[in-house]
Amino acid sequence: MSADTAVRPQAGYGRGLFLVMTAGLLWSTGGVLYRWVDTASDWQILVWRTFFMGAAALAYVVWRYRDETWGAIRGIGWWGVFGAIGLATANSAFVFSLSMTYVANALVILAASPFLAAVLAWVLLRERVRRATVVAMVAVISGVAVMGIGGLETDRIYGDLLAVLAVSGFALFSVCIRAGRHSDMMPTVALAGLLSVVVSCVMVLGAGESLMISAYDMGIAFSMGFAAVFLGMVLYIAGSHHIPAAELALLSLTEVLIGPLWVWLAVNEVPVAHTFYGGALVLAGIVFNALTGMRRRHPMPQV
Repeated sequence: MSADTAVRPQAGYGRGLFLVMTAGLLWSTGGVLYRWVDTASDWQILVWRTFFMGAAALAYVVWRYRDETWGAIRGIGWWGVFGAIGLATANSAFVFSLSMTYVANALVILAASPFLAAVLAWVLLRERVRRATVVAMVAVISGVAVMGIGGLETDRIYGDLLAVLAVSGFALFSVCIRAGRHSDMMPTVALAGLLSVVVSCVMVLGAGESLMISAYDMGIAFSMGFAAVFLGMVLYIAGSHHIPAAELALLSLTEVLIGPLWVWLAVNEVPVAHTFYGGALVLAGIVFNALTGMRRRHPMPQV
């Protein structure tokens, strides 16, 4: 294969572009959907949100592997188990962060996940971190710190810290998925859903609450777990086969950029100035990292 062929966008690039940006669009609805919850508690919403996410992932695995389903589940190995723990932690922390801080804060902080994943990949997998990525990390950390200052001034610091915990969990999930990339890691999502459901059920029952919620809130939980999280993940994974890795972080910014817009339009939630200042630093770091990665002209992946 010639060098020109290696860097020329393939016929599937446009399809991949559409899939990845649509995934970001679906993920961006998580914040406004949470704001529309009526009477259900955070733990109740988490029970059903993760149930629908995990059930959909399991149904996908069963549909794909049928009689080989158990083998596919075992194939994720310990990396898959740790990845499921990370994703379950991210799911729980994200929901609770939304109850304690602005949606914009939570989404912008979550955008820092690729950089923390790069650090974890360097520690666990010995993958090299580019100098440009290190520079971008400094910008991202600075941006999150600025947002944290704003959180202290508005008593929303705990929500910001929970968003950081969600970032850490998702970064661990990302690294574990990469470590097990030679196997289908979709069962990891199903396992994460199971773990989250079990823990959430224990917390709901321990608080003396019912597992049943209103039909309206059930619809919200379904939209969050199936439509937003699961379908978004399926589209993102499918699109990643046609898009260079360096461009994925840039394209997935649709979640960060559009998510706060939904909340502003739907419930008139406007974050404090520190969110805009810190968010600008975070987005600058992400865009800088993506653009410098694109300039390296990685070959398009073959499928």
